[in-house]
Amino acid sequence: MPSSDQVRQCLSNLPARLTYHLDTQNITPVFFTHKTRTIHMIDTPGFNNPNPTYSDESILTQITNHVITNQIRLSGIIYLHNISNPHMSDAAESNLAVIRKMCGESTLPALALATTFWDVWQDGKDRIDEYNKHKEQLKSDPRFWKGLVNGGCQIFDCDDGRSTALAPVEYFLERNQTVWLDIQEELVNRKLPLVETGAYIPILGARKRELERE
Repeated sequence: MPSSDQVRQCLSNLPARLTYHLDTQNITPVFFTHKTRTIHMIDTPGFNNPNPTYSDESILTQITNHVITNQIRLSGIIYLHNISNPHMSDAAESNLAVIRKMCGESTLPALALATTFWDVWQDGKDRIDEYNKHKEQLKSDPRFWKGLVNGGCQIFDCDDGRSTALAPVEYFLERNQTVWLDIQEELVNRKLPLVETGAYIPILGARKRELERE
C-alpha cells in the first residue's frame, strides 16, 4: 500500500495522472519500466479508511476480487509504515494483522515492510536517532514486527530518493518468485466465503473493539 511520495519516485518518468495517491479509493493498476523489466504495481485503498463508505470489509473484497478475477500471482506485497509515529496505533496493528493473514506464514518472505517519512529534520531537530529507535522497537516487539521478521519478512527504509523507493521492487526482482497467498487458497481452492477467511478475523476484532468503545 504505497504512499504517493514513494511511488512517485518509482514512476518519476510517467505522467502525474499515473502516480499513486494517498486518497486512493479503488484498485489502480500501474505499469512502469525498471531495468528493461515491466513492473506491475497494484495501488490499493488502505484499511481503516476515514471515508465510512469504504469499510475494511469492502476494501478486502476489492483487493481479493482484483487478484482472483485477474488470476494474479504476486511477487510481493509492500506494507508502508510512517516511521515518525512512535507507536503503532490500534488501527495499524489491525491492518498489519489483516495483511499477515492474507499472506500466510509461509509467504512472509514476500512481504516487505517499508518505513517512510524519514524527514530527519523536524522542528529544527535531527530526528534520525529517534526514528531508528522507533524501527528497533517495532522489530523487537512481538506485538508488532518481531514475528514477521522472524518469518522472513524484509524491512526497507524508503526516503525521498528513487533508489530507496525502488529497494523493495529490487528485492522482489532478485527473489524472482511468485506466491500463492493464503487468502487465495481459502477463496479459490477451498471455496470459503470471505467472512470465513483468516484475513477477516482481525476485521471482526477491530469492529468488536470499536463497538465496545461506543
